[in-house]
Amino acid sequence: MLQNQLKKIDIYKTELDKKRPFEGHLLEQIKNYYKIGLTYSSNALEGNTLTESETKVLLEDGLTVGGKPFKDFLETEGHAKAYDYMFSLINSNKITKENILEMHHLFYNSIDPKNAGKYRDIEVLITGSKYPVCPVEEIEAQMNELCKWINEKRQDYHPVVFAALLHKKLVFIHPFVDGNGRISRLIMNLALIQKGYMIAIIPPVLRQEYIYDLEIAHEDDTKFIEFIGGLPLVAHNIDFDYGFLCENYNRVYKKEFNRKKSCTMKMYRKWYKDQYDENAPCAKLGDVVLELLGNEEYLSYLSNSHRGLNDAEFTQKVYENLI
Repeated sequence: MLQNQLKKIDIYKTELDKKRPFEGHLLEQIKNYYKIGLTYSSNALEGNTLTESETKVLLEDGLTVGGKPFKDFLETEGHAKAYDYMFSLINSNKITKENILEMHHLFYNSIDPKNAGKYRDIEVLITGSKYPVCPVEEIEAQMNELCKWINEKRQDYHPVVFAALLHKKLVFIHPFVDGNGRISRLIMNLALIQKGYMIAIIPPVLRQEYIYDLEIAHEDDTKFIEFIGGLPLVAHNIDFDYGFLCENYNRVYKKEFNRKKSCTMKMYRKWYKDQYDENAPCAKLGDVVLELLGNEEYLSYLSNSHRGLNDAEFTQKVYENLI
């Protein structure tokens, strides 16, 4: 399964390479698009309460909303600074200990200047994990060992596999008082963009799967690497189609179909319940388009409803909106 994922990813990268180089305004647009998405999602995975739109308004307009913890705004601004630093290293083929420390300093300095960009001097636990993190007295040595592994072994792995392993190794060391997950995801993405791959954003709706796969990576890396490299199969009311898809895939290719999946109908119902504290009256794709995307998009959807390509395009729009 992993090898098939990597082949697909490399096909996408080949198509992307045909459009390179990204320069000027286009490059800036791509950079800013992913800055908002990665900052929102990575913070949300750690409990930050800002929505994606609130993250966008803060980073683009400098405006805050009431009723949110002040720390959430500091985390958002700090993550954006660390992201910009990550992007400044795109043309380097190195990832150093100094890069990791500087990234943490930029992220954490406005929250806790004393501990920003410095290894922790207290013992910590990862909530919900049965595995201990690196003891304080071993952090320096393990970080040196990690950087040695980066420099000596990077070429031995497919770039996506290397990025996932780098994330795992850094978060298992847990070198900082706070921000370990966010810095690990930034460093993982630095490894990806340095090799020409697009940024990997982990949607908050997949938090439980992400944490579970990372936990079992203490014993076996495979599922975590597949999670980072995998693209979810997204559909509206996916359970209706999935059995049919599996049956026909097996009939044509003579092997099992096995893909991570996300259902926009289930995601919408959860969002609606959280938003209005009541069950959604209807969750058909058209109704969801109207609720989330507005009248103009709804009329566009109706003009070609129940046609495969049209449904796929609007399912993608709904999925991105919900994420």
